Formats: sequence, structure tokens, C-alpha cells
Amino acid sequence: MTSKRLCAFGCSLTHGFGLEDVTFRHADKWKTTGPSKLAWPATLSDLMGLECVNHGEPGASNKKILSNILNADIREGDVVVTLWSHFDRFAL
Repeated sequence: MTSKRLCAFGCSLTHGFGLEDVTFRHADKWKTTGPSKLAWPATLSDLMGLECVNHGEPGASNKKILSNILNADIREGDVVVTLWSHFDRFAL
């Protein structure tokens, strides 16, 4: 039996970039310690009583967010929520 999960997709707002429990390095690429436990997906999953799988990625364009959704392990019964980025953000 699989448990239901909240799978969240989006950019830095979904990831929780800038919140106190996320540290980062910027060398050639953004590297973080992982999504914040204080970001909205964790709060929403707690309220819904679901496991949180946060696929938020700092700097992600809508094209990248869609790619993350299409390549994710989404299971039957999962609740999927997407926070789309600004329409003008683009991927190189």
C-alpha cells in the first residue's frame, strides 16, 4: 500500500530559497542543501496530512518546471501542485 504524497513543483518560491533553513553556494551553479521545511509545500502537506515531495528549483523557468513534472515519479493518489514562474522567465 502506498501513502499519498503532496508533490510540489515550481521555482525558488516553492523550494523556499532564502528561508533560514536553506543554505546555498554559488560557484558554477546554484547548489542548496535541499528544499526548505518552512516553504509552502511543507506547510500545505502538514495541513493535509501528506508526505511532502518538494521539486522546487531556484531559478526554474516554466519550461524547466514542466520538464520536472514530466520526469517526476508521480504515483497514483499523489496530489500534484504547481506554482508556475513568471511568464517572462526563460530557460537557456
